[in-house]
Amino acid sequence: MFERVSAEESAALEVLAWKVRNELAAAGLPVLAPGLDPVLAGGAEVDIDDGADTAGAGEPPRV
Repeated sequence: MFERVSAEESAALEVLAWKVRNELAAAGLPVLAPGLDPVLAGGAEVDIDDGADTAGAGEPPRV
């Protein structure tokens, strides 16, 4: 059964994704806003993986 991380961990991942989007935008790269249909605009899309597995995850994010 697929398990998700806790709400606290998910919130920390969202904060990390927000920071990554800001850094990409600050570097001059186009970034998709969360919830924006990628068909309507181009740019980097930053998503989180809220699965509670360790496949490819390594350490939890430090925000």
